[in-house]
Amino acid sequence: MKERLKQIRDYYGLTQEQFAKRINRTTGFISNVEKGKSGISEDTLQTICHGFQVNENWLRSGKGEMFVRNIQAVNKDQIGQRIKSIRN
Repeated sequence: MKERLKQIRDYYGLTQEQFAKRINRTTGFISNVEKGKSGISEDTLQTICHGFQVNENWLRSGKGEMFVRNIQAVNKDQIGQRIKSIRN
């Protein structure tokens, strides 16, 4: 997980201090996680995933995509109905 945490920081161009502030943790905590000296609590993991749109499975295991994709199923009939209602 330590490498993946650094990947998130690098992607967003954040220092350890900036990243720590965004998730309400200390710079020392981030440093220890990235060195493999500390783990991440469930609460912190959820904060990172939510705050940075990171795929929880990827953060935990390295499997899957790094980021969550917000793809919603599109129902063509519903779209047509919405367009009609807007026009009226």
